[in-house]
Amino acid sequence: LAWDPKAEYFMPWQAGIGGIAYNPKLTKGKVTSIDDLFDPKYKGQVTMLTEMRDSVGLVMLGDGKDPANCTLDDAKAACAKIKKYRQNGHIRSFTGNDYAEDLAAGNLAICIAWSGDIQGLKADNPDLQWIAPKEGAMLYSDNMMIPKTSDRAEGASAFMNYCYDPAHSAKIVAAAPYLSPAKGTGDELAKINADLAKCPRVNPPDEVRSRLHVFKWLEEAEDTEIIRLFQDAIGA
Repeated sequence: LAWDPKAEYFMPWQAGIGGIAYNPKLTKGKVTSIDDLFDPKYKGQVTMLTEMRDSVGLVMLGDGKDPANCTLDDAKAACAKIKKYRQNGHIRSFTGNDYAEDLAAGNLAICIAWSGDIQGLKADNPDLQWIAPKEGAMLYSDNMMIPKTSDRAEGASAFMNYCYDPAHSAKIVAAAPYLSPAKGTGDELAKINADLAKCPRVNPPDEVRSRLHVFKWLEEAEDTEIIRLFQDAIGA
């Protein structure tokens, strides 16, 4: 990552993928592309995330732009496209994890969704599918860091090390099915949940990994401008 190239100052807690979830009964077939989000037949049955990097990143990938080295103009074009489809009623709403209820209930045909959410939703609606689109998907991580002013760094470090024990990490993944940063977690996960250990959303195959993109590091002024554009695009 641009802000810590040698990974010296943070430890990932878990990683996830921003991709597409869909209901095959409503899409009437497989979804493979980011372009499917804008198919007129799904008007009013589409949601996107309020997380700028996932929504804007995916739209840029759909337009052939790499979020890892995007320009401000690329972001402007993506935000303009999002705004157009919000204003014409195609995009139903912009959400956090609360898209899950509508998706499971059959109110959504297709949406931008996080990889770990679909596992739990399948218990309510086994038809639901999640994909990393053919154009690419967004990779992100939630990270563990210790404030430099902390007087409890030793305890925090002990907790981080505990989480990086593969057996402990496997229990975390079993409860929250995202990607683990700890080597050996897959073998330990197979002991407690063999099906989940084989799941491509938890252990993506190389073919999927090759299509994952991390949104580039933004300088403060650029970050502020893109967030402003995105907030305008989603009507916030």
